[in-house]
Amino acid sequence: MNELSDQLPESREAARTLLIELQDVYEKIHEPIPPTTVSEHPEMGSWENFCHSKLSPLSAQAVLRVTSIAREGLVS
Repeated sequence: MNELSDQLPESREAARTLLIELQDVYEKIHEPIPPTTVSEHPEMGSWENFCHSKLSPLSAQAVLRVTSIAREGLVS
């Protein structure tokens, strides 16, 4: 996720766009998940849990910040 902090604005925007698309696909595949499935497969929980389980803490934080800002922009 180094692209999120790249010097080139085009690279940062491409990374943001890709992350939003990944989040959309993830949510379409995994939502809604019955509570029993989440406890059996924690990696299949929320987008936040998925990011924390697959990325380093700093990368997960950056991804979640980018995708939450994008979601807030869509809601507003």
